[in-house]
Amino acid sequence: MCKWTFPDSLRQQKPTSLIRQVDTDWPSLMAGFMLAQNKNTASSSPPKNQLVFAWFVYICSGSVSCIVNGEKHNMSTGSFIQVLPENNHQTIQKSADYCAVYIRLNEHDYRKAKDLGLIQDFVYAHGQLNRHIVQSYITFIDMLESCIMNPQTPWPLASALGTLNTVYHTFSIQQKLGCKDMWLSKALKMLHSHLAEHIQPAEVAQHIGIPYETFRKRFSQNMGCSPREYRIQARIDMACNLLQTGKPVGEVAEELGYCDAFLFSKQFKKRTGYSPRSWKQFVCTHGL
Repeated sequence: MCKWTFPDSLRQQKPTSLIRQVDTDWPSLMAGFMLAQNKNTASSSPPKNQLVFAWFVYICSGSVSCIVNGEKHNMSTGSFIQVLPENNHQTIQKSADYCAVYIRLNEHDYRKAKDLGLIQDFVYAHGQLNRHIVQSYITFIDMLESCIMNPQTPWPLASALGTLNTVYHTFSIQQKLGCKDMWLSKALKMLHSHLAEHIQPAEVAQHIGIPYETFRKRFSQNMGCSPREYRIQARIDMACNLLQTGKPVGEVAEELGYCDAFLFSKQFKKRTGYSPRSWKQFVCTHGL
């Protein structure tokens, strides 16, 4: 298997940070790249009267040492760090090849998202470099850049939270897998890919070289649901993210391979408790 690394060309093409202001008095979303030579470091213990932020950092290469609430932590490529206002965080050392992508929320947006259960409460998580996570960050950075160029575009907080949801979901899967169940890792990767295509569980079983009934039973034992149900949930999770960007319901259904809008709405409501249109209204009502 070819090892994927964070390409230098992306570091050169992107600015260190991209900022969009809601108004002159309230700093808002920020996203970009952190390099070893950056002078600014994420800290949740600012001087008195200084604005407080929440940072969500994913390490693409290198390593960093931090002190969180008096304890030292060493994190390397593939680690995810949450620098939250509740914690005393200090970055003390970065390796020369350190590069990370990050999203920063102001305290108001952070508190609102946390109250809605959209922010998970942990300091860091370790894992292997995941291209899907990095690409999710880069996609958001590109979106934020377009917002700067066109101030009339919708406020992209929902997209930022969608990126974080991708991180949470990926690390949740990694924690369930451990390092031994490679068949399950391959199955999950396939079930998460090409969501607009109608991939059947039997095709997944054939791909990983396990008889279908054996695969179905082992998958259900490990994940708590059938491969089919897991695939549907992956599509609904993606639908939530797409609806948060303001896309019409019909367009989202088509993008995810649903020929029948009624079936899409039925599956969406069964798993979220909302119809797709009600979900969009919920997002709008809560300012996401």
